[in-house]
Amino acid sequence: QGWCQTVSLKMAHKEPLPGPHDWADEAQRLLRGHRQSYHYEAHWLEQKSFRLRRPFETLETAFQVTCQVMVALLAPRVHPVMRSLSRALHMKRSYPEVLPAPALSVFVSGLHAKMVLDVANLFSFPPFRWVAHRPSAEDMLHPFSTYGLEMNLLGALAGVSIGRLTVSLRQALLCVTSLAASQLPASIRVWAVPQLSRVAPLAAFLWHVSSCINLAPHVVSGLTDMLREAQLQSRPLVPTVADSVLRYCQQRLRLLVPAAFSETEEEDNLLYWDGPGVDQEVPCDLLCPITGQLFVHPTVLHGTVFEDGAARRWVESTGRHPILQGIDCRLTDLRPAKDIEALCQRLAASKGWVLRRS
Repeated sequence: QGWCQTVSLKMAHKEPLPGPHDWADEAQRLLRGHRQSYHYEAHWLEQKSFRLRRPFETLETAFQVTCQVMVALLAPRVHPVMRSLSRALHMKRSYPEVLPAPALSVFVSGLHAKMVLDVANLFSFPPFRWVAHRPSAEDMLHPFSTYGLEMNLLGALAGVSIGRLTVSLRQALLCVTSLAASQLPASIRVWAVPQLSRVAPLAAFLWHVSSCINLAPHVVSGLTDMLREAQLQSRPLVPTVADSVLRYCQQRLRLLVPAAFSETEEEDNLLYWDGPGVDQEVPCDLLCPITGQLFVHPTVLHGTVFEDGAARRWVESTGRHPILQGIDCRLTDLRPAKDIEALCQRLAASKGWVLRRS
């Protein structure tokens, strides 16, 4: 059951309340003014001339998998395959039994290698020139641009962090397996423990690699979406990712601990007008194109009026205009429509409608 909030409005002068046609005419007049203040063709041509840069997702995915697998090979102990690979490539480096900071080593060396690969991809050196579905030179993210450097930094950080997390889970699974083997009867344990000591590390490593391969595309897809949002909002990539992570954590906490958040945080998104005839007597021009309800807190987005909460959710999730094709949007493009809000409040007061919250 929702709560009820009555809206009392003081009229500046006593005049007869408008009729149904007067409400519709007033709404059309106000909406016409908002539409005329926005020049669609000029804005569309301006956005068309501005290209959104995008990374080479195949290279980014391969980089993610490599970072995570390298962490698996170097932590918690250096895998013997690293020493064999070093000898096969005639490398002068000799790996100790335990690296003091394997994640940091992968992070630094990964950044260096990624910059070299990005430059080779930028100039279409082999084998990149033979790879299909590669972004064009005009759309490709430049490796030495601000967004390119931030993308490499966040990609390496994500790869190393996920690699370390997977290593921790892998070691926990090995401990659980060893503990379970120690609880077996002595007759079975004599045979099972040597077998597990040979099979379990290989199985854990294969599980680690398969997890990295499955997680890498999701990481790259998320970073690509954040890059697009950052370009649309004309802000750096790192703060955009930080805000996105913060919003996600707040949503999870709100689901787990709803009492820790005030009820007013989502109040505007849950308000709606209720009363007799509210579904039949509202002019079509005062209905939100997204929610289909009478405006409570209307906002203008490139000449079109929407409910503020619905418009914000739409822009955050898509970055596009809900109606106009080919128009990219950002949250800073939203402007409050005070004139439409006042008209809706006058209409509701004349009908005796009240605000409710679900």
